[in-house]
Amino acid sequence: MTTKYILVCWMLIGCAYGQIVRVGQSTTLNGIAKDFGIYGQVQTAYQGQLGDYAFWKKAEGAMNILPLPSGSLSGIDAHCMAGTYSNEQNFNISGFQQCTDNSGNVQFFSFDLGANATLIFSQVPGTEAVAGYFDNFHLQDTGFIATPVFDANGKVLKYNTQNFTVPGGTSTNLLVANQYGIGGSFENGQNNWQGFLQRNNGPLEMFTFPGATNVAITAIGQGCVAGYFLLAQGNQHGFFRCKDDPIPLDMGYAGTWITEITDQNVLVGYAQDLQGNNFGFIWEGLTKQKLH
Repeated sequence: MTTKYILVCWMLIGCAYGQIVRVGQSTTLNGIAKDFGIYGQVQTAYQGQLGDYAFWKKAEGAMNILPLPSGSLSGIDAHCMAGTYSNEQNFNISGFQQCTDNSGNVQFFSFDLGANATLIFSQVPGTEAVAGYFDNFHLQDTGFIATPVFDANGKVLKYNTQNFTVPGGTSTNLLVANQYGIGGSFENGQNNWQGFLQRNNGPLEMFTFPGATNVAITAIGQGCVAGYFLLAQGNQHGFFRCKDDPIPLDMGYAGTWITEITDQNVLVGYAQDLQGNNFGFIWEGLTKQKLH
């Protein structure tokens, strides 16, 4: 099944129902955790060193930093946190998961599955599986889901890893995995990137957009999905679809990324201002939409 989008000019309408989030000089907002607040990547000074760090922050609390080089947090709960960082030892980009067992012992796991990069975009609630993609030496990408196996004390014993590729696709970028399904983008035979969505036990749904060279699904909720499309002019637009035709959502000037749909149907993401700096946003406009 292919969904073709109808372009609607809806610039900056999200500001009517949302808020801008700035916690540093530049903020990539990847999600909201119930007990830990917002999280993602922030450019800030930590222990006197300016850099990009994985962070999480409660509304009224201090900002917490995970001191990894160029780190970004993709998921966090009471047991594990996961994301991506610059692996200086291996001279590449690696995914990571850090888990704490019931005795308070911390385990750090680095995911170095690719030739140049292994990127983790999701930590699945409940199973605490991590999901993302890695490349090979031909710059072709493969999605993966790695599920930790815990002992009785909450210690990680091993990971069961499964690769995922869209049938017929040259490359597959797995960009979201949660309790509602998986989604992302894949390269087709015409060297264009189409979006894909597979809800649990459902068919694989393909997404295209007239004039777009790249379409991706980056967030999945119970009744809505969201992502981005890239036009030939190089402008990246966010969009969401709850029912009927999808609706573009542009929160910035040089690109919009939607990274999560919460269980309260709130969109979370980040955009770029005129100076090219990232800022996070939280948009509640989905509650105004007719859901499935």
